[in-house]
Amino acid sequence: MVKRVIFNKLGSEILKITLKLSVAGILIGLLHEYDLLIALLLLSYIVWKLKVEVFKKDHQNYVLLIGMIITGIIGVTAENWGIRNHFWIYHNLSNNRVFPYWLPFAWALAFYLIYKIEKSILTYVRPKNIAYKIMIFVLVALIFPVLGEIVTINLGVWTYTWPYQFFGVPLVAVLLLILLHTFVNSIFLIICNRFNIYDRVFTID
Repeated sequence: MVKRVIFNKLGSEILKITLKLSVAGILIGLLHEYDLLIALLLLSYIVWKLKVEVFKKDHQNYVLLIGMIITGIIGVTAENWGIRNHFWIYHNLSNNRVFPYWLPFAWALAFYLIYKIEKSILTYVRPKNIAYKIMIFVLVALIFPVLGEIVTINLGVWTYTWPYQFFGVPLVAVLLLILLHTFVNSIFLIICNRFNIYDRVFTID
């Protein structure tokens, strides 16, 4: 009975975050020709969430803030690399631009949503070592970023040029997404446990 209640609560939390991710993907897909508008909407959402979850809480979660900044920087670097090498192409941008305005905010928001999913899972599942946590990070990165990409790709936001695609997402892109998110999380795992910084996602209980 207790396990069923826990499973239902966890499932409910993951469903809510999945719906948010899907709505964000649909929003970007439908408005991708107006990328400055999307950028302003995503930035407004991020500022609101940071205000509520970082700056107004008694336990201020600067790990979340720093993680969003780092992921945004790494994401923009990866996007520049991929666009310049024609590994993927964004569509319907004005003034012959190749880089949408909203990309940095989408990457920052990706860390936020993944962090929230991992926090929900780790509230009920308590791994006792780093290896198990990394396994959870890999599984989350395997499913949720790919889901967001499938939604936006099939709404015409961008196209990959790599082969071996599944609903528009190539295998190599899936592997890179897993590596990127697992790399960022591994950095926080090391820092939080080395300097005794408590965080539900990154601290080993």
